[in-house]
Amino acid sequence: MRSKRLSYTPVTGTTSNICASQSPGAGAATLTIDGALAVGGVIPQQTLGYIVGITVAATDLSGRTFTITGTNADNAAQTEDVAGPSSNTVYSTKYYRSISSITVTAGTDAAITVGTSNLTLCASTPTIPVDIYTNEHSLAVDVTGTINFTVQNCFERVNDATAPTPNWISISALTSKTADTQSTVTDMVGAFRLLVNTYTNTAAFALQINPRRM
Repeated sequence: MRSKRLSYTPVTGTTSNICASQSPGAGAATLTIDGALAVGGVIPQQTLGYIVGITVAATDLSGRTFTITGTNADNAAQTEDVAGPSSNTVYSTKYYRSISSITVTAGTDAAITVGTSNLTLCASTPTIPVDIYTNEHSLAVDVTGTINFTVQNCFERVNDATAPTPNWISISALTSKTADTQSTVTDMVGAFRLLVNTYTNTAAFALQINPRRM
């Protein structure tokens, strides 16, 4: 495996960059995807996967279910049901790299917005496979602006279709860091990923992975 350097700039996070303020009206409805990230009524593939927040003010929509359909950080299809907000913001548990539709089981006259989050565990890089037979990797994260990040690894061979779902483990020396940081992993791992815990707009980062030459 050769060295890898992957650079990312998170999108400008707002509560409405997926769906601008809208009231679905009566009955089940499909939200209009028309926020700043939208192109042609969908959210096209981004460089990172993002947690999605659904916001409403002064209205209880907790009895409604919002269904988000799109792709995960690795561009695989996924769907998730999220219980509606009640005068607050509720969040997906999955990361979305693209979104093709958002539906709600019942309408409302309340104004709803949908956007990406700058809060805890708000974004994820795609999975970065490495040679599982290389028993040492040097990692460095270079940051610009204000950002808090965690790097994780897994021991599964992620490029093997028969492998189980990766069990991601945070690397202690690269957990909740806010500045340029480096560390060495001496285990035989199958992949890495970086989670963005929080960030302010205009922040950016680069992840360098150097395998030990055997």
